[in-house]
Formats: sequence, C-alpha cells, structure tokens
Amino acid sequence: MKMEENSNTELVESLRIQMESLRRRIHELEAENDKLSVQLGNCVCQKVIDELLDVERMPRKPQYTMAPEIPLVLQSCEFEGLKFRCSSDARQAFRTHFKKECQGYKLKAAIFHEALLSSSCDLYENNQLNNRTKKKESTHIPLMSRPTEPSYEERRAKLDAGAQAK
Repeated sequence: MKMEENSNTELVESLRIQMESLRRRIHELEAENDKLSVQLGNCVCQKVIDELLDVERMPRKPQYTMAPEIPLVLQSCEFEGLKFRCSSDARQAFRTHFKKECQGYKLKAAIFHEALLSSSCDLYENNQLNNRTKKKESTHIPLMSRPTEPSYEERRAKLDAGAQAK
C-alpha cells in the first residue's frame, strides 16, 4: 500500500511540474504574441497600402515591375453555378499548349540540374569564377519614392486634347 501511495505522489508531483512548465510557456507565448501584435500594428506595409489607396494624397500610381508568375500556383478554383464548355479542338489545343509548356520547364530544370551536378567547387574555392563575374548591386527604391504614372485627370486631359486636335 505504501509503495502505491509513493508512486501516486511521484505521479502527482510530475504532473504538477509539467503543468507549471506549461503555464510558464503559455505566459511566454502570450508575451511574445503581444509583442508581435505591437510590431504588426506599426507595420510599414499597412501604412503604404493606406497611402496608396488614398487618392487625395496619392493621385498617381507608382511605377513598379510585376512579380514573376513562375512561383505562383493555383491549386483550386471553383465557380458556383458555372460550367465551362469547349470544343474538342479547343480542348486538344489547350492540352498541346500545356504539354509544350511542361516540356519546356522540364528541359530547363534538367539543364539547371545538370549544371549543378557538373559544377566544380574548386572554381569557387580558388576565387577564379568570382573574379570574372561581378554582380551588379541592386538598389532598392522605396515605393513612395518611385516615379509615378500620370493621374486619371492627366490621362483624360491628354485624350481630350488629342481628340480636339483632330
């Protein structure tokens, strides 16, 4: 009986220690969550978005290049009540197009894979390759400091001036 009581006491103590550890971890996570919430509240991204959407403060759209579409993957797309129909010729053309695209990507992947396998680390270690190719340093221009497109009013005035000239 005494051995069973001792085992229960050890079990209760072990559970108490685990619960205390969990309580401390929950407290740490709550503090970390509060800190992250404050940081997100001060996020520059939201301020930039608000400024860009305010047409009074920002009547012109900043110029920027589009992000590459390669890493974007559409996994699922549903349209309620919509059924797509296409002819067998269109379906065949669609499949042929995507087969060619897929083959092109597979070929590029194979070329890059082969280049990785056949590249020699000796070139990098001896710094021979690094001496031959100097990478151009990219400079980031903040979005709000970039050149802008003409405003709607400016485009409209240009179109109207062109129409009146004719």
